Amino acid sequence: MSSRVGQVPFIVFIGVLLISFPSQLFAESWWQRTKDAVHEVSEDLERKFLQRDDQTPDYPTPTFDPADPLVLAAQEHQWRLGYHQDAVWHSPMAVLEAGSNNGPTVILVHGLGQKGMLDWLPVIPALAARFHVVALDLPGFGRSALPMGDYSPENYAAVLEGLIAEFAHDDVYLVGHSMGAAVSLYFASQRSSVQPVSGPQLRQLILVDAAGILERTAFVKSLATAPVPLEQLPHIIRSPSASAVDFAESMIERVSLLGDPTAVLANNRIRDAVVGQSPNSNAALALVQTDFSKRFSQVTVPTAILWGAQDTVAPLRTGYLLQQQIAGAQLSIFPDAEHVPMASHTELFNAWLLNRLQGVAEDDFRYRRPSDSTMNSDLVLKHCRDRVITGTYKNITLNKCENILLDNVHAESLSVSHSLVELRNVRLESEGRSFSSDESVVLATNLLIRGKKAALVQGSRIDFAGATVIGDDKALNIKATSLLVFSVSELQSAGASKSVHGSFRLEDKRW
Repeated sequence: MSSRVGQVPFIVFIGVLLISFPSQLFAESWWQRTKDAVHEVSEDLERKFLQRDDQTPDYPTPTFDPADPLVLAAQEHQWRLGYHQDAVWHSPMAVLEAGSNNGPTVILVHGLGQKGMLDWLPVIPALAARFHVVALDLPGFGRSALPMGDYSPENYAAVLEGLIAEFAHDDVYLVGHSMGAAVSLYFASQRSSVQPVSGPQLRQLILVDAAGILERTAFVKSLATAPVPLEQLPHIIRSPSASAVDFAESMIERVSLLGDPTAVLANNRIRDAVVGQSPNSNAALALVQTDFSKRFSQVTVPTAILWGAQDTVAPLRTGYLLQQQIAGAQLSIFPDAEHVPMASHTELFNAWLLNRLQGVAEDDFRYRRPSDSTMNSDLVLKHCRDRVITGTYKNITLNKCENILLDNVHAESLSVSHSLVELRNVRLESEGRSFSSDESVVLATNLLIRGKKAALVQGSRIDFAGATVIGDDKALNIKATSLLVFSVSELQSAGASKSVHGSFRLEDKRW
């Protein structure tokens, strides 16, 4: 079992929170001052830039550093490395080609960081023996120019479209890592519905430790409370550590509800002035502000997903979410890998990738649909901790429990009171109330709640990703102040459906 318990990262983070946010009132005051300061700067910048005429910048072509490991590798293997104009900013973009010009093209899209395509260096030789390989430094990263503008998944997807038109001569296999995986997903969601009649066809999408898919608050929580497996912690501090993580997450949720001071960066000129020289900040900001909710259903090409189970940048929870949301997707997990499995587990990664590119899928994790066997037993747990629950039940009741994981569970109802619980791949279906949470913290990934009254939340903190809540009247009944975070979720009631992706503080509301 893996718990949401951290060691040094969250202890430091909690210390910062205790210093910065001794009370909600102070947090609100600090946050308001921050927003006011940003607003004042934005007004000044806007006045400054309103007098400027829009002009297309002339970006000089950079030169390659002879000592660059990528340059040295290209010389050694006789790869083709040069500059080409990107399709969005028309700036010089570094592109590498390896292998034969004939046959299928594998495009490699990197994540955040100025290493750019260098992250793919351990992979390229193995791919080049069988495929036409194209790697790039996205505009703003690595060896490419630093154009001004929004480094969003939408813009980067357009860059990929231009790259494919110029370099691909046959079917295309798109491989993205971290931010590059999110960009590749965005591209595939557009390309799947408008495959060109002629020319290169997108045949497969491969996502490696995709970052930024969860709603912003959920994503920040995962970074601030990086997981350490429960079994690695001394027994005496397991429960207190879980409580500390819960406190850190609650503060993040509360502060996130006070507003977003970065909203002023939606103005192009202000954004360029504030983050224009920081591509990591530019791209990261655009990534967490992108809602992928409607993208998953538009991906129709075969999709393979790989995750490092120890990833503290993009939580494995995102992998489970993607595997369930993208039709037919397959999820593989490297138990000992972190965020960059091609660097830490190169031989294993290359074998996995080549198998997927050649249509071989073995030893994959597959979503295990909760059993449909007869539900004839109740499960009642009180004052318990550190438990994993699987299987089929009639009614499940958890009271004053900590660090409980319900994994692949099918039940008529789940009642959680004064507890900390995680749900993964859970179905709750009944003719009455299917889910209730009273003064509890519930984190759920891939959850179905269906019932006449569906879900009741009282004074709780709820974090749902990939959840569908279906009620005959209202899907969600909220009593007492509750904090709710939804990522890629849906509420259905009275024949109407509502997509939900955001953070909310609600009290006495039927939704």
